[in-house]
Amino acid sequence: MPELPEIETIRLGLKSFLGAKPCITASNITRADLRFPFPDNFTKRITGCHITTYKRHGKYLLLTLDDRLIWLIHFGMSGKLILRHTNNDFPEKHSHLFVSFSNAKKQALYLCYHDPRRFGFMDLFDADKANDNRFLQKLGRDPIADKIDADMPMSNMLMNRAKNRNATIKAFLMEQGNIAGMGNIYCSEALWRAHIHPQRSAGSLTKPQWQLLTDAIISVLAEAIEAGGSSFSDFTAPEGSLGYFQHQWNAYGQADTKCKNCAKGTIRKIIQQNRASFYCDECQE
Repeated sequence: MPELPEIETIRLGLKSFLGAKPCITASNITRADLRFPFPDNFTKRITGCHITTYKRHGKYLLLTLDDRLIWLIHFGMSGKLILRHTNNDFPEKHSHLFVSFSNAKKQALYLCYHDPRRFGFMDLFDADKANDNRFLQKLGRDPIADKIDADMPMSNMLMNRAKNRNATIKAFLMEQGNIAGMGNIYCSEALWRAHIHPQRSAGSLTKPQWQLLTDAIISVLAEAIEAGGSSFSDFTAPEGSLGYFQHQWNAYGQADTKCKNCAKGTIRKIIQQNRASFYCDECQE
């Protein structure tokens, strides 16, 4: 599943390709549902609108339309946006939504939502009701967009949420209500950087360890965004380019290799909640 850096790469690519305030000139759905049904009158409601802001929270892409509607996109396991200058070379199979745009230069631009597994979904709701949206209202803070908060540093917020929790730190970070956007890959990488074992109880971390872990989360996500995300499975940016952060993985997918942190231990693989975790058997405690 695309994680925060991959969705941020999509956001930046979409904004760069479409530009400021592109107008949706036409839209067409080829099937009634993805993971959930499309909102009622979806194509009618978005056609004629301009995209005024391109935002993201965790793994959700949020496009504001004429400052009154928010078009929410979640990509599930295999969803992606494909952007083109022409309307005749999109994949015929597994393409479920087509949208045409006109930009400030009066150029025609085209978008396709492609999703073989159909675990992605979309929503459309009033912008002033974003806090009540069923997909957004339970999300935790975004470690990139909301990393600075004068009222409570992120490390303190996470420590408070983990207090008296028996869940493992890996499971805690994967829970989107605690911190939005983290997934399997970047949890393994952040815990490796912070020297914290993925099976350790979240409630057992000390305040310095929470600060170390928070710094690791922010740095690994920022570096992944800079690299265009990780091109695992079938992820590509909207214009078709590949991310390359997978070449910088130090823990995830590196089982049986020497740890680059301590040069003594070996990266091991275990299964947690049916997902693979990777850690150093020497320096992660």
